[in-house]
Amino acid sequence: MENAKKNISSKKNNKKVLLNDQVKRKLLIAGIIAAVVIICGGYFTYMTGVPAKILTGATIAGQEVKVNEFNYQYFQVYNSFINQGSITKETNLDSVLNTTTGQTYREFIYDQTAQKLQKMILLNEAAKKDGFKPLTVERQIKGFIATARSYAKTKKQTADQVLKSRYGAGSTVRAVEQFMRRELTAQEYTAYLMQTKYSLTADEMTAMYTKSPSDYENATFHFYIFPGSSDVTATDADKKAALDAAKKLAQGVVDATTDAKSFRDACEKAAGAAAAAQFADNADPTLYSNITKATISASNTDLSDFLFSADRKPGDTTVLTSESGAYAVYFESRQLDETPSISFRSLILDSSTPLDATADKVQAAADKATAKANEYKTQTTDENSFIGLVKKYSDINSAFSGGLVSGVTAASLVSDSETDETKALSAWLFAADRKPGDMIIIPGTGTVTLYYFQKSLPAWQETIFEGNVSTQFDTWFKGLTAEAGNGYSINVDNLKFATY
Repeated sequence: MENAKKNISSKKNNKKVLLNDQVKRKLLIAGIIAAVVIICGGYFTYMTGVPAKILTGATIAGQEVKVNEFNYQYFQVYNSFINQGSITKETNLDSVLNTTTGQTYREFIYDQTAQKLQKMILLNEAAKKDGFKPLTVERQIKGFIATARSYAKTKKQTADQVLKSRYGAGSTVRAVEQFMRRELTAQEYTAYLMQTKYSLTADEMTAMYTKSPSDYENATFHFYIFPGSSDVTATDADKKAALDAAKKLAQGVVDATTDAKSFRDACEKAAGAAAAAQFADNADPTLYSNITKATISASNTDLSDFLFSADRKPGDTTVLTSESGAYAVYFESRQLDETPSISFRSLILDSSTPLDATADKVQAAADKATAKANEYKTQTTDENSFIGLVKKYSDINSAFSGGLVSGVTAASLVSDSETDETKALSAWLFAADRKPGDMIIIPGTGTVTLYYFQKSLPAWQETIFEGNVSTQFDTWFKGLTAEAGNGYSINVDNLKFATY
């Protein structure tokens, strides 16, 4: 028994060591290295934008939009608001914009971005169903990427680095090409729809005018304001007294009015010496000629309601008031704007040369572009063939719309810096014998342009035509967004995590 115990004790004492200290140190170091690899690998993955490429920033019309594409569009929406002056770069985007809903500036821009993407996605799907094939998209993408690469070289960076710094993580050349393809296809398809799917005949436009004349007529009238108090320290009583005085002056003008001239003279008398310069040399600062209803409504709905009332007749007068003062008004007439409004297409070819180019080289470049323009002119058999040539060869900024320019009047082409090119174009467009399908080549500074005459309409018909196009397109698209499954949801957590 004693020996047995000794044997057991001996076995315990002689137990083998499974891991010596050296092995333990090696394993500890290996564990540390593995942890570092995992951490650094994860950091590298994060910094190269992988999360932004794989995480969903929004689900729109059943399609997943990754964070990098959402941010690409967010950047554009954000900058559009800065350009509009709605926000500045110093605006705290997490501060509340809408006190009723609690929505922040950032959330509002998120929502606007999602709506922009919704429109792009739905239009791309509609284009596929319609069999629409864009002709300018790849050319636009190629030009943009070439510019990005050129800029990157000046910064000693790659194009991917430049795009990432501008649009955020995951914005590589390959990714941005995909984003642009979706956006530009939507733009070109929209232009196609608005130019081909919605139209009106002359009889249809006349019927629309007959149904609601005031919507399309312009007003000629006389209008003068007598201001109330502008003193910020004025009491309510002071403000009321000033407004009453302004009303009295305006009413005095109306009471003295028998025609347009008497209205003008009464305004001059009531305004006094302070406004003498306005009326000097028989000037009439009260006259407003041929003004559209939309223009008037944008600044004064009361005035618009008076001028465009169905029972309005020449010589009618009224006094209108607001917090800023009282207005004397004399109605002269309403009429259709018969000014010719032209639509044309242009195929613009580059003929530019370096600033130090000789005269011979400048002329050679112009001759080469002119020869190309003549070649395209001979290839044109109708408007559709011209559109195809524009989309393939014209300046890319206008090519997606087939080079269409609408609503051009003779007055709109006149400016203080009018060029020979503009003068030649105006003379050609408004020539008495101009007809649809006519073409002309006009050289410019660094360009040669082939013009295609589309149509001429009285301005009031052009207003109806363009308004109908916009209304019909908006109605169609609203119906599309309202269809089940075409809504959107934003994944804010993913956007916050993968955006840096």
